[in-house]
Amino acid sequence: MQSLENAKRRIELDSLLYNGESFSELKKRLSQQNNTEDLISSFKERLDEEMEMVYRDNNLKIKDIALRLLMSERNFFRYVNQAYSLRPSDFVRKYRLAKAINLIVSGEPIGSVGIKVGFGSYSYFSRCFREEYGCTASQFVKKIRAAEELTA
Repeated sequence: MQSLENAKRRIELDSLLYNGESFSELKKRLSQQNNTEDLISSFKERLDEEMEMVYRDNNLKIKDIALRLLMSERNFFRYVNQAYSLRPSDFVRKYRLAKAINLIVSGEPIGSVGIKVGFGSYSYFSRCFREEYGCTASQFVKKIRAAEELTA
């Protein structure tokens, strides 16, 4: 019975190994993967904390966020790209739009939402909102109200 268990473990281990890779190389590779995942997870937490403090600033620059995280712009770009598969400017825009959705759902007037979440103008907010969600903010509110009426 024990030899059957050992055979199963060996098959599982062999499936993890790359061509000709030793156990120590596998251990190192898996450790590096875990370290990368931990780094990305830690970065996401730190970025979220910083974004919560600065996203309302319509003069916010990517360089400013990188400096707040004690990173170079290039490293910041790499981490955002690896963590979210986005450019930093796209990440900031999506972050702001997500915050805008929260305000809109809570009943905030649409005309003031864009400015409150850091967009420089209502027209830019409106354009970004439409590109991201496929409808205007007003249409979005109508859809939410219609869905609420259906569930009520």
